[in-house]
Amino acid sequence: MDNLYLLQFCCLTVTICLALLVALSRLYVKWVNKKYEQSRMFLLMAIVCLAVHYFFQMRFGLREAGDDVGMLANIIFYSPAALLITCAIINIECSFRSTKRYFIGGTVGCGIIYVGAGMWYFFNRTMHFGEMLYFLYVMFIVSIGLFMVSCLREIRHRRRVLVRETAGDLMPYVRYTYASILLIVACASLVLFSILSSGLLMIFGVVALLMLFVFVLSFVALGFNIMPMEEVIDECVKETAADISTMGDEEREEKMVRSGEHIAHIERMLSQWVDAGGFRDPSVTLSSLSHQLHLMRSDLTFYFEQHQQRTFRVWLSDIRFQEVKRMMLQFPDYNNDAISLECGFSSRAHLYRIFKQKTGMTPGEWKVCEGMKEGGKLAVTKERDT
Repeated sequence: MDNLYLLQFCCLTVTICLALLVALSRLYVKWVNKKYEQSRMFLLMAIVCLAVHYFFQMRFGLREAGDDVGMLANIIFYSPAALLITCAIINIECSFRSTKRYFIGGTVGCGIIYVGAGMWYFFNRTMHFGEMLYFLYVMFIVSIGLFMVSCLREIRHRRRVLVRETAGDLMPYVRYTYASILLIVACASLVLFSILSSGLLMIFGVVALLMLFVFVLSFVALGFNIMPMEEVIDECVKETAADISTMGDEEREEKMVRSGEHIAHIERMLSQWVDAGGFRDPSVTLSSLSHQLHLMRSDLTFYFEQHQQRTFRVWLSDIRFQEVKRMMLQFPDYNNDAISLECGFSSRAHLYRIFKQKTGMTPGEWKVCEGMKEGGKLAVTKERDT
């Protein structure tokens, strides 16, 4: 039991440190992201819930009273903690309305567990639940499974929306989402086994705690890299609904046709926007572009998909890429950092990935190759003149 008490003390210490890390990192972010800060609060509450759980385990010796009592305490505290962590992930991924729906659904699931446990204790006056404990355990497994599936679903949806609506660097977001979901799924799987007995807890509990620690570090790191894009999902939902609700049946059919005059108007507005250097803004989105040009977002989406045969992201990346090549040849003394920022890329790493994708070379290799081509052309011209 001394080893078990030491493990509980270690878990309490680590969760308190993680709570302080999540809370204090708020003071050092470069910009305030509304949805991220909401997720920070969800995660902070989840970690505090875990800390309170470990304190109760130590104070009242719940695991020492029996594996079944310790398992019951774990289910009671881990259920809301899992719900809050899920909401922390989902809140970044989707609109407030969807987050609210998931939160209500998860609360109902936790409520079923609490009602079942409360009714058993009320009628039997004992913490040894017997077969009832297996029912609660099954409900706990179902709720954890639903939480994980919800996270995966919203991550995929968010990725599709960002690819369609934005043209910024998605790599920090992609790294966080894949790392976070892998860590949380592994952590939740280990928790499901570790709560069954003290022996399993000593083996899997430490690993699960380590994964939670890495997940929190990943979450905090995202706060220093995520752009203030929290309105993209909400705007997409609102504007899609507005586009549909403001059109009657005949007007909707007419819009689907998109006359040649209307397409020419869109092309003219986009050309003026590019000539004015609007592509240099790294935070531009399809929604913000529609506002600037006073066009409906659905019209722009239709134009890019049907007339450009590419998405807004690819179209804007091509424009920025062409401008980068022009600047690299015209201003060979400029470094890649300055050129990437001047052309609208959010980072030099983003510029490198675009170059690798389109040319198979780094910017430096491409510049050398183009220099050799220009030198070869100049030598041929001189030979012809002679």
